[in-house]
Order: sequence, then structure tokens, then C-alpha cells
Amino acid sequence: MYGFSHHADTRNHYKETNPGIGIRKHLGECFGYILPTANCFAEVSYIDQNSVGGKVYIASIGSKWTVFTTSNGYNFHVGGTLDYIRYENPVKGKTYVGIAPIPFIGIGKGPLDMDVSIISRNPLKALTGKESKAVFLLYFTYKF
Repeated sequence: MYGFSHHADTRNHYKETNPGIGIRKHLGECFGYILPTANCFAEVSYIDQNSVGGKVYIASIGSKWTVFTTSNGYNFHVGGTLDYIRYENPVKGKTYVGIAPIPFIGIGKGPLDMDVSIISRNPLKALTGKESKAVFLLYFTYKF
């Protein structure tokens, strides 16, 4: 479930509440002997209101690795996705389509995870073709 964003460039008055939903299919362990607690997944997501009021469609493949687990059951993890993104910008009358790598860190307990992503300038430039500041994203996943 999406979420919130925060833009390092605050001059443009971006919307920082970005409601959306996604479905993640866990594919099981991956990377075997290298990272025995890593899990791979595929995901499709839809954001109804991005930072400029447009829609976003995302298809992802990714992996999440549990770095450590506390004695009371909290898991701290790191991961990343390779995303195919279709991003609508109604302000400029454009739709951007591209592929971007997105790293994330997070914490979880049981079926609930909270993840934070930092989309740096390079993926944004690859997607939009122009320089941009970093964007921070906060989102939640619930494993059924």
C-alpha cells in the first residue's frame, strides 16, 4: 500500500500523499548460498495520485534480504527492485516510461513491513530525461 513521498526540492509544492495499492507475489528464496535469508518477489502497483496529480503504473521484480531479527521478532531488511514505470505528468501533459532500479530499507514484524525508498537523481533522470532532486518514499506491505 502506498504511501507518502517527500521531495528534496520543495520549490514546486509537490503532493506528498500518494494513495495507491500493489500486489506482491513472493517467489521464495533466492541467491542461495550467498544470501540465505533473501527472498525474491514480483510486484505490480498502481498509484492514483502521484506528486503532480497523475497516475503511476509499476511492474517490478526484486529481492529483500533480512539483515537481522531482534529477540522480540522485528526484522530489519534491505532490498531493491528493478521497476518498469509509466508515470503521468498532467502538469506538463507528458507521460514518461522507463526502467529504474529502486533500493529500499525497512522493518517488519509478522506479515507487516514498512519500507523506505530513496529514488536518487539518476533513475529520475533516466525516466524523465531531466535533472531532478531525490525523492523519499514510504510504503507498507502486508503478507496474506
